[in-house]
Amino acid sequence: MATTKKRTTRKVAAARSGGGAKGAVVLANDRTFDKEVGTSELPVLADFSASWCGPCRRLGEALPAIAERFAGRVKVVKIDVDESPKTAARYVDEGVPTLVVFRRGKPVAVDCGFGTRRETEAWLEAALRKAAKPDSKKPRRPTCCCG
Repeated sequence: MATTKKRTTRKVAAARSGGGAKGAVVLANDRTFDKEVGTSELPVLADFSASWCGPCRRLGEALPAIAERFAGRVKVVKIDVDESPKTAARYVDEGVPTLVVFRRGKPVAVDCGFGTRRETEAWLEAALRKAAKPDSKKPRRPTCCCG
C-alpha cells in the first residue's frame, strides 16, 4: 500500500512540476504550453478540459492509465481551458473535452468528446500512426468529429 502511494505521489509531483515521470500527465497553461508541446521529442496528446465538465472529469480519470500505457511513445499534457483561455482559443473549436495530438508542435489529429477509455486509446493509436508519417507539403487543418 505504501509503495502505491509513493508512486502516485511521485507522478502527481512530476505532473505539477512539468517533470517527465514515465506515464505522468503534465499540467500545462498559457505560459508553459508552447514549451511542453513545441520542444517535445515525442508526439504530444493534449487534453483540453474544464473542471465543471462531466465528460472531462471522466477523461481526466482515464488519462493517467492512458499515459501509463503509452509511456515512451507519447507525452500527455492536460490544459484547463478556463485557466488557459489563450491556448484553448487556438485549439478548441467546438467544446470540451477536446484531445489534440501534436507532432513537432503542430496539430495532426483532433477528437472531441469522450466515449470510453478503449475508444480513446484506439483513436490515439491511429493518431500516432498519422503523426509518424512524414510531413506533407500542403498542411491541412485537423478535422474534428464535432463539426
